[in-house]
Amino acid sequence: MTIRNRRLLPGLALSLSSAFWFGFLLCGAVGIFYPADSGMANEGFWYDRAGVAPRDGRRVIPAQLPGPMDGSWAGPGPKWIELPPPSSRQRVLELWVADRHESAPPTLEIVSAGRRVARIVLTPGNGLRWERWEREGKRERLTVDLSAVAGLGAPVRIVNTGGSWVAFSGIGLRAEATPTPLLLFLPFLCIIGMTVALARRDDGEGAPLDLREAAVAGVLTVTAFALTLGGGELAARWMFRDQGTATSEGPGGKGFEYAMADGRHRFPPVGAKGAKPRLLIQGDSVTYGVGVRDWRAVWPARLAARLGPDRFEAAVIAFPNRELDFHRRRLYAEEGGLAPDMVLLQMYVNDVELEGCHHTTCGRPEPTGRWWRALWFHPWLRKNSYLYYFVDHRLAGVWPNGNRSYPEYLNEDFVAGSRKGDLWRLELYRYLMRAVRGGRPVGLLLYPMVPFEGENPVKGLVEAIGHFATGRTLPIHAAVADGTTGATIFDGEGERPPLVRTARDGIDLPGVLFQSPPIPLVGGVQEVRFKVRGGAPVTLRAIDGSGQEYGRREIVADRRKEWEWFSLPLKLPVGGVEEMRLVVYYLGAGEAAVAEVEAPMNLPFTFLDLAPRLNGLKTHTSPFDWHPNEATHALIAEEVAAMVERMLAVKEEE
Repeated sequence: MTIRNRRLLPGLALSLSSAFWFGFLLCGAVGIFYPADSGMANEGFWYDRAGVAPRDGRRVIPAQLPGPMDGSWAGPGPKWIELPPPSSRQRVLELWVADRHESAPPTLEIVSAGRRVARIVLTPGNGLRWERWEREGKRERLTVDLSAVAGLGAPVRIVNTGGSWVAFSGIGLRAEATPTPLLLFLPFLCIIGMTVALARRDDGEGAPLDLREAAVAGVLTVTAFALTLGGGELAARWMFRDQGTATSEGPGGKGFEYAMADGRHRFPPVGAKGAKPRLLIQGDSVTYGVGVRDWRAVWPARLAARLGPDRFEAAVIAFPNRELDFHRRRLYAEEGGLAPDMVLLQMYVNDVELEGCHHTTCGRPEPTGRWWRALWFHPWLRKNSYLYYFVDHRLAGVWPNGNRSYPEYLNEDFVAGSRKGDLWRLELYRYLMRAVRGGRPVGLLLYPMVPFEGENPVKGLVEAIGHFATGRTLPIHAAVADGTTGATIFDGEGERPPLVRTARDGIDLPGVLFQSPPIPLVGGVQEVRFKVRGGAPVTLRAIDGSGQEYGRREIVADRRKEWEWFSLPLKLPVGGVEEMRLVVYYLGAGEAAVAEVEAPMNLPFTFLDLAPRLNGLKTHTSPFDWHPNEATHALIAEEVAAMVERMLAVKEEE
């Protein structure tokens, strides 16, 4: 055989190898593996979920599956994880167990096509000494035969039906037979064999392969590659020579240097209030000016300059990494001493994740697929190579993510009716109720997730915040209610069915079936509404923090109707009530359920969404930090100044 171009042989071998592996994966011989996301655990994720089913583009499963004994923090059960229907070749289910409750071992049932395929009681260690297994962090692989249901088109559901929680590192669907080592290494043997053949054959003209020529070419290739990396490293070190002191979140390991107003405070502190009107500005890292050195270039200082020092005295309370409930507590604490005449609150979309809602407990999705970050040398390179630091950051931004995106997480987990959705709405309601006290003008500005194309990715959240300015009722759902009798259950099917509080005769004793969190209500004649069903008599009540009752009504819902709304009139003192609880008391003698209550709401404030003004512009303060740069702060100050002027004009007309 005559080989005309021997240099094509390695490329041909590599192409054959790639085709082999592609077909190998496509045929399902390896199967599908769903890694666990540590953010999908604990109360913040599970409370108002019945289960989780990985969807297209979301190849992750929860790291924790609660059991029936975890109802106090995980909500009603049993909980489940549902995998897509296995193909006819995917006949083995693999459960990679990372941890489990020691004293209350969980019981897992594998269900598919209307039948129970397997039942597994995860006793401590499952044959391995528990204390050793836990200390050494060993993972345990459990397998389940799916031959009876593979190829039927039915999903596979893993249900925790007994005991407490189990933690997974991943779940997989694979073929019945594991490929042999020889089969796995066949492509690499092909490359090695063809390379050896290349070195031994001639080119048809009697000239043997010159190994020295090949070695020189290899050395030159490696040298060119090294010079390219070295030049890139030098360029990156020159570009970011400040080592992070002037490039926010940049490489170098040094902290960003800020110019403070008086050496200790970011903005000038205010003293005792004088005759000049005082403007209170609250916000998070955007208002603090993260990534902007001079405090005078940040939007609160620019706003004060635009409005004029003779018109307003600005008091700024800004803290990075603080959320909505923190801003509310600071307003409660500072309002009396500051006595503001106008209040401005700046929010970012992540402010709905309240202070106790950390990344690992609230279900915030972790990006998956960044495989290079798991390599042993990644931390060292990121610390010591400016070029790698830059490439790592850029690559992570464009690499396909197998998990939910952050906007998807906000849109799905913080909707009205969910626990997290109702909690942030209650915090915003409490903040605004205090801010508008005494007829003060109040403005709320939302800094957007920019840039984006097309529709705002968190449009639902933006509309929910804007609803507080136009809506007239505040819904409070069963997800945030508690009680002394009855139980919280899912009222329907699917991953996120609505939650209701329910009580049954003969099982539950008379007592508080539904009690809302405390909320402030304005004075005067008001009306609250309750959504109730069932034929048992219940008492509707409104009680303040001292136990004083402002309204009572006994009702019986028509059992033939799905749900009924009942109103409860209230006559409140002129100053309103700071902490009112709306209560449904179960009297027994039948079944009753409560889905939600509605409180009256009238919050005269101005809402400013900055997305239309800022989207499409270069807003980031550095290649590594999304916070607004100085030019963006100038635009924010311009927009807010116009909003303040409109608010003052409305106030004068009143």
